[in-house]
Amino acid sequence: KKAEAELKKLIKRFPRAVEYHHLLAGFYTQTGQDDKALETYNTILELDPENAKAKIAIAGNNKSGNNDIMYLTSLIPVFEKQDVDIDLKIKELFPYINKVAVTEDDELKVATLNLAKILSEVHPEEAKSFSIYGDLLYYTGNTEDAVSKYKKTIELDKTVFTVWEQLMYIYHEKEDMESLLNITNDAIDLFPNKSKAYYFSGIANGYLNKNAEAISIYKQALMMSAKNPRLKLDILTKLGQSYLKTKKYDKAKKSLEDALDMNPKDPYALEYYGDVLMATGKKEKAIEQWKAAVKNGNKEKGLQDKIKGN
Repeated sequence: KKAEAELKKLIKRFPRAVEYHHLLAGFYTQTGQDDKALETYNTILELDPENAKAKIAIAGNNKSGNNDIMYLTSLIPVFEKQDVDIDLKIKELFPYINKVAVTEDDELKVATLNLAKILSEVHPEEAKSFSIYGDLLYYTGNTEDAVSKYKKTIELDKTVFTVWEQLMYIYHEKEDMESLLNITNDAIDLFPNKSKAYYFSGIANGYLNKNAEAISIYKQALMMSAKNPRLKLDILTKLGQSYLKTKKYDKAKKSLEDALDMNPKDPYALEYYGDVLMATGKKEKAIEQWKAAVKNGNKEKGLQDKIKGN
């Protein structure tokens, strides 16, 4: 009550100071007095008819049930205004990125993509507008356009590693290893302490049969991955595979045993460990490892052929 009284005193003294009205509206929202909050936002619009925060708040208050599409559509005029803070727009759009990632609702996808497109057009010098747009394109299955938006993001701001990482995942999914190698090389120059960049660089080098380079870079990744057990396991597994390709069987065996110590059921470590055993003349034990790999979810092409002896 005292807080409300003090805010009302400020408004009485400075009746046209919109920021004090916003403080009061925020107070009402935080204390569950939605009707009073709505009344205050309407007062703000009387003072400043183009006030974006008030428009968004009223649009959100009028949203009922699962009427996300109507709400997102109501935001279009706000998003089209260049003088509205981009962070305010992103704050409203951000919750829908997660929804789009898990939903099959095509209307919701179209509505969020439309706002993201407007955001990038109205704020063409803001990296975050293209990052948001890239995320939505990726989650809606348009990876080609997502790549172009992420590249634009990096062109405007090279300092956000998660954007680089997202590009790495896309190139890896597409098996575009030349692009993956190029992006990881650039990322390592900018982020020399990010183990994920080294990990993906190792994958690209290994895929391109640059096994000596892959081993070297996996070793560097391993030194940085102590605080990330899942990544450390993956690096040990890939390092073992690279040692296997170069016929360094003792080192391959050691790396894969270290991986299996971390997770005895890792399906890929089991497969490569079986490969090492086969290469060193232990056929029956190799088949045991391969069968265990299949049992634990390894669906790699050719694994069944190994078991059958083809």
